[in-house]
Amino acid sequence: MEQVSQVREVTTRASYQHVRKIMDIIELCEHMVGKTIVVAEAHYSDSVLIIELDDDTYIEIACDSINSEVPALDD
Repeated sequence: MEQVSQVREVTTRASYQHVRKIMDIIELCEHMVGKTIVVAEAHYSDSVLIIELDDDTYIEIACDSINSEVPALDD
């Protein structure tokens, strides 16, 4: 009977420790300044906006309405 050995590749996974923190709007704005939004999702049923920043910050905003002023772009 032939023995078969199995070689497993060991992969190292990076894990990040995220701290769930409730911020007021001023702290949130200060944290976001200078960072880039890499993911933005809207969940209409829950009225939730989810934003992920380039430093792996995950922001979840629950709101009733959002108003914005978008400037016209020159082509």
